[in-house]
Amino acid sequence: MGARTILSMAKDEGPFLLHWIAHHRLIGFDRIIVFTNDCSDETDAMLERLEAMGEVLHFRNPVEPGGKPQPRALRAAEKLWELTDSAWILTLDIDEYVNVKVGDGSLDALFATAPEADGFALTWRMMGSAGRVDWTDIPVTEAYPMGAPDLARRGWGVKTLFQPFDRFKLGIHRPTVKGPDKSALADRAWVNGSAKPMTTAFKTWMWNCTRATLGYQVAEIAHYATQSQEAYLRRAARGNVNAKPNKYTPTYYAIFDRNEEMHAGLLRHAQATRAWVAGYLAAP
Repeated sequence: MGARTILSMAKDEGPFLLHWIAHHRLIGFDRIIVFTNDCSDETDAMLERLEAMGEVLHFRNPVEPGGKPQPRALRAAEKLWELTDSAWILTLDIDEYVNVKVGDGSLDALFATAPEADGFALTWRMMGSAGRVDWTDIPVTEAYPMGAPDLARRGWGVKTLFQPFDRFKLGIHRPTVKGPDKSALADRAWVNGSAKPMTTAFKTWMWNCTRATLGYQVAEIAHYATQSQEAYLRRAARGNVNAKPNKYTPTYYAIFDRNEEMHAGLLRHAQATRAWVAGYLAAP
């Protein structure tokens, strides 16, 4: 069986890195590839140590002023055998957590919901501040259990867990096909977060859901895009992996600080994830 691989890009993610890696290793991802750019904290040093421990693969991704780290990392990743020989691939940010809501919460439980599928387009659930103002060292899955309702349309972006196919081209939200002819995408057996087939329109060009393709029954992506007010200000100050200016504005926070409902499913993994992190911290 090939690897179940996460590809990520990071900039100054030190406070969140260990917990995010531990969670995804716990639920069944066995290869995590991280590209970093312009880190001013200890993110690079942490990843180098984790790489020596066999937990991740770390690549520096230097960019020229005004360059775009994400596209550069995606193109570099496509040349890595550690990615191309994977059984499953998911491009995921450090503030995004896979939440499998069936069985034991593992990838195996997710795959069992649609054995014929070769892709799962998992919809974001925007997670809010839970009323927190100050910074907290509590892991995000425990500190921020409040989130948006299913029908909060502004948060219907997806992240697609997929099996590699001929001429695939990586994207942030979903893969596509190299070259102008995209017709092969229509043949993919992709399902949504309710294990229901995705439409041809989605498979060929879309990166977000509509009412017709929305699904949260078996899995989703918990997206901790805002967190506490202090955490958000720190995030805005450090910038982002795509060098996009003025992304983290007060307007963004007002739109995506969603706290209407309790969505605490990831707490089932809290104790085990903390234990995994403790193992990292105990390593010499």
